[in-house]
Amino acid sequence: MGTQKCIRHLRERGAKTLFFLGDAVGYLPMEAGVLAQFRAADVICVKGNHDAMLVGDLPLDPGRDATYQLEAARTRLQADDLTEIRSWPERIVLRSPETRASILLAHGGPNDPLNEYIYPDSDLRGIEATGYRAVMIGQTHRPFVRSVGPTLLVNVGSCGLPRDIGNLAACALYDPTTNSAQILRVAFDAEELIAAAERVAPVAESVKTCLRRTDGIGCADGD
Repeated sequence: MGTQKCIRHLRERGAKTLFFLGDAVGYLPMEAGVLAQFRAADVICVKGNHDAMLVGDLPLDPGRDATYQLEAARTRLQADDLTEIRSWPERIVLRSPETRASILLAHGGPNDPLNEYIYPDSDLRGIEATGYRAVMIGQTHRPFVRSVGPTLLVNVGSCGLPRDIGNLAACALYDPTTNSAQILRVAFDAEELIAAAERVAPVAESVKTCLRRTDGIGCADGD
């Protein structure tokens, strides 16, 4: 639901190329539909830690899978789906056609593309030392834009499970000519999403609580 809305909103705002920064699976049993939406919109994907756990590239903690639901997702997906996810790169480095500067796209961060966590209040001083003109990440489900020296850092947030305001999908529009980005928020009906998900499989209470959160305080990672 949020994924489709973000794709549509980005296209309406003039986005020429769409990138997804990881974690197409987990929490909600909608993974096949998400993959179909990506294919239909020619979205280029990088692998997130949940995607890596799904295909066996990272270990899956059985205790957390009660919330993640990745074992169940594996049984719902086709072999071709798993092969596709396995083929996603852990990072993509682009070259700006205007400046030839490098732009990094990863799920976690420049130091660990799968497992690094960068929050709005993290110590960001090491970002400019990476030498990238821009760094685009996800992982924490909390969107923000920061200038760190000459480097633009963008956390695009989450289109499926926002951890600040649960019913506002997040995505980002980046302009390489100005090296600037804007976070876009798109409202969706959390109750409608939960009901649709539970017609497929049960959803963890912590996930439902996160989707219903409207106070902006945020819900904990790993919930």
